[in-house]
Amino acid sequence: REIAGKYPVSRFFLDCMAPSPCICPICVAKMKELGINWENQREVENFSSFSILNLCKDIAQAVKEIMPEPLLYFNGPGYEDQINSATYLECECLPTCPGWGYDHLPVLSHHMRTLGDMPVLNMTGRFYDWGDFGGLRTQAGIEYDLFYGLANEMRPNIGDHFHPRGDINYPAFDMVKKIYHNLRRYEEWSDGAKTFAEVAVIFPKSGPEIRRDKGLRGITRMLSELKIQFDIVTEASDWSKYKVLLLPDSVTLSSESAKRIKAHIKAGKGVISSGWSGLDMDKKHFVLEDEWGIKFIKDSNCYPAYFEGDMPLALYARGTEVAALQKTRIRKKIIKPYYNAHWDGEHAFYYCPPDQVCDLPLLTVKEKVAHFSFPIFSGYHEKAAKHLRDIFSEVLDEFLTDKMLVIENAPSFLKAFVTIQPNRKIVHLLAYLPELRGQIQIVEEELLCKDVKISLQDNEAEISRAYLAPDKTPCQFERKDNYIEFRLPEVKGYVMLIFEMDKNLL
Repeated sequence: REIAGKYPVSRFFLDCMAPSPCICPICVAKMKELGINWENQREVENFSSFSILNLCKDIAQAVKEIMPEPLLYFNGPGYEDQINSATYLECECLPTCPGWGYDHLPVLSHHMRTLGDMPVLNMTGRFYDWGDFGGLRTQAGIEYDLFYGLANEMRPNIGDHFHPRGDINYPAFDMVKKIYHNLRRYEEWSDGAKTFAEVAVIFPKSGPEIRRDKGLRGITRMLSELKIQFDIVTEASDWSKYKVLLLPDSVTLSSESAKRIKAHIKAGKGVISSGWSGLDMDKKHFVLEDEWGIKFIKDSNCYPAYFEGDMPLALYARGTEVAALQKTRIRKKIIKPYYNAHWDGEHAFYYCPPDQVCDLPLLTVKEKVAHFSFPIFSGYHEKAAKHLRDIFSEVLDEFLTDKMLVIENAPSFLKAFVTIQPNRKIVHLLAYLPELRGQIQIVEEELLCKDVKISLQDNEAEISRAYLAPDKTPCQFERKDNYIEFRLPEVKGYVMLIFEMDKNLL
C-alpha cells in the first residue's frame, strides 16, 4: 500500500513467493482451525500452497484498491494458480546461471503459451547472474533468449541492475538498444501470432515441480531436437485438439486426467507414456490397464538396465517391471546385467556388463498406446544418449504421420516453431548452440546452417506468397502432396519465414 500510494510505479514483481512448508505456532494453529493434520507432510505442503495464494490474493486486493490496472505478478506459485491475482505472467530465466541453464526456458515457454491471452514476459538478463553488476553477456546470447520467446508468444524483458549512485552503464544500454531495434523489425509478424502444436506433454501441475522435473526437461529437449510442435499442458488446458498425448516418466493419473485420456484413445489418437506414468496416484496399478495393455508388477531393482538394439544399449535410469496382457505387442525387451550395481561393504560392483535378454518388456504397444517401462526421458536428461531419442522417435513417427512441419538436412540444435496469424503461417528457425564453458553455458555467436529443406503442410488453404521477414525477400517453393517444399540456402541465427494464405486460419 505504501509503495502503490506514494511512488509512481506501474508494475509489481513479487519474488521468492514459492510455497514453504511450515509448522510454526501460527501455521499449526491455523491448520488446526481448518481441520488440517499438521503431522501429515502432504497436508502441510498443501496448506503452504494455500497460504501463499492467500497472501497473493491479499496483496492484489490492496494494490488494486489504489491502482485499478496494475501490472502484478507473483514469482513462485504455479502459473494457473495465480490467474485470479496476477494481471500478467513472467518467466524468469537467466540461462547462464547454473540454477536455470538452457533447458529451463523451453519447458516453461511451451507451458505458459497454453494459459490463455494473459501477457507473458520473458525475463532474461544482460549479466551472468543476479547480483552481477559487472557482467555483460553477448548480444547473440541475449537475442537467442528473446527470439526463442518471440516464437512462443512471449514478450521481451532484459533485466539489469542500477548502481546506487545512479551510474549508467552505457555499453549495456547500447547493446540493449541494438537488440530491441532488431526485435522491433519482426513486430508485424509476431503481434497477435498464436503458437501451433500437434502434440501435448501432460504434466500434473505448474507449481515448482514443473521447473525442475528431469523427465519433463528430457522430453522437451527430445521434441525440440526432433522439430516437433508441442505444448506442455496441465488439467487447466483443453487436451482434445492434440493428435498425440505424451506422459513423461512420472505422470500419475487423477480421475479427471484418466477420463480425458480415455476419450482421446477412444477417438483413435495416440498416447505414449514411460516409467510410472499412467499409474494411480499411489503407484500401485495402471488406471487404464485395458487401454495400456500391461499390468504393473513392481519397481525394478535392475540397474544398469539395457535393451535390445544392434548392441545392448543402456537406459541410464531405474524403472519398473510390467507384464504384457493379451493383444499387447512387446516391441523391445530388457537385458539385465550380470549383477546390479551396488556396494557390499567390501567391494564395489560397478562394472556391470549386460547379460541376456529377459522376458521383461521395455516397450509395449497396444493399438495406439505405447509404454516404455523405464523413464527414458530422465535417462536422456542425464546422459543425452541419442539411442533413447531414436527409440522414442520411431514410435512417435508411427502415431504422428502427418506433421505440420518437417525439417531435413538440419542439425539437432536447430530449433523450429510454427505460429499462426489470421492469414499467415510463420516458421521460426533458431540456429544457436549453448556451449558449456567451465561451469556455465553460454551462447557467443550465431551459427550457420546450409541448404535446409523445409516442408510445411498446406491442406487448409492455398499459399499465395512466401517470403523472409523482415525484408520480405521472396522464396520459391514447390507443392508436393499436402506439403509445400522449399530450401533455404542458409540459416544464420534467427530466421522468420512467412507464408501468406487465402483463408483466415484463426
